[in-house]
Amino acid sequence: MVRPDSIRLNEPSSISKRSDNPDAFSSPATLAEVQAMIDALAYPEGDATFVLPIDKKIVSFDAENGGVGDIQGVVDNATNQVTFTVPYTAGSGEYAAYTSDPITVTGENGDSNTLTISYPSGTFAATGDITVTVTVAGADTSFDVIKQTGGVTALFGTFDFKVNGTSKGNLTLTAVGGIIDREFGDGVHDFIYITGVSPAGRTWLTHNLGAPVTNLNSSDFDPTARISTDFDDLKYNGSHYQHGRYSDGHELITDWSLGYSQNGLTNYSPTRTNTATPNNNTFYFPTGSPYTWTTNNTTKWNGVNGLNNPCPIGFRVPTVAEAEDEIAASTAIAGAGATTSEIVQVLRDNPIQLLTNRSMVGGSYTSASGGGYWLEDEENSDFAHTLHITANALMVYSFAYATGHQVRCIKDTN
Repeated sequence: MVRPDSIRLNEPSSISKRSDNPDAFSSPATLAEVQAMIDALAYPEGDATFVLPIDKKIVSFDAENGGVGDIQGVVDNATNQVTFTVPYTAGSGEYAAYTSDPITVTGENGDSNTLTISYPSGTFAATGDITVTVTVAGADTSFDVIKQTGGVTALFGTFDFKVNGTSKGNLTLTAVGGIIDREFGDGVHDFIYITGVSPAGRTWLTHNLGAPVTNLNSSDFDPTARISTDFDDLKYNGSHYQHGRYSDGHELITDWSLGYSQNGLTNYSPTRTNTATPNNNTFYFPTGSPYTWTTNNTTKWNGVNGLNNPCPIGFRVPTVAEAEDEIAASTAIAGAGATTSEIVQVLRDNPIQLLTNRSMVGGSYTSASGGGYWLEDEENSDFAHTLHITANALMVYSFAYATGHQVRCIKDTN
């Protein structure tokens, strides 16, 4: 590979370039023409189409509790090294190795480092991707990202991504302050949530419990993402809880590729358990009434301190009254004479994006046209309430305790 600073105008390569392209140069050649010649000689004649920017979220959380519950985000050259996968189309030819100019970043407690991105040389396929690595320089080669409070994001790094000397756009690093799942750290509930304010003025999580976009270990991780209105986009679909049950694994969808024909759960049983805290991943769904997953009738989602409250610390399952408040507020925003679908659109468009799809009955998903969020309130020995939402329906509706529905948590203000 020829370095730009090693080229001379009287060298054979430059003489050939000038003689082979007489119309490309003035007489005498201008500085811009000479620089263009140098760039052409310095890099392979390869190119591709890229869609940028691409942002990488780094969770660094300030729980505002004297350090208790904090998550220190780290970028380093070892277990916390950051990489970008940059896809391309219409590729042809070769590309040279690249290392960006360094950027200086300042982090938690004044930690300061320089960061670069780089990738090795290669040959373009028609479609593919380039793996780009972030490298940390400095005395400790480890950077502590500034912690953010819940729901706050902060851009802290912007890199110029170039291919064969041409800028294609930016790769960025953003710190995310999130609310951690109640079981965060167990390897299967490593979910990070952020919050938004609803039409009724309440603070809710912006995603359903267990949605893949909130999973720190998922390639889909992006807790700031807006929920798609495509009901088949499963990365926004949350875990499916049985009413009153804790996050013991029964709710997790272990194979999202199964779609809505199966639940992807490890275990399913047509029986009931005799405890309110089975602490296993069996999805209990009896074949006859009462349609409860347990014979224990203890109230289990009773407020922020409820026995089986699955929501993050300080949050809880919403009540029927709170759901009705959101319906009323959305109706007011939609305006007099608004149709149900227009009111539903308000709920979809507002910061908390109250939008769900699919429920689980008897171990299988329902259709993808809509679904319900569990509410705390119990109706009778068989049924509990949900906030039921489809494109043309919005109501408080009842389902059997043993059915699986998604959960969207509200911040407790009591």
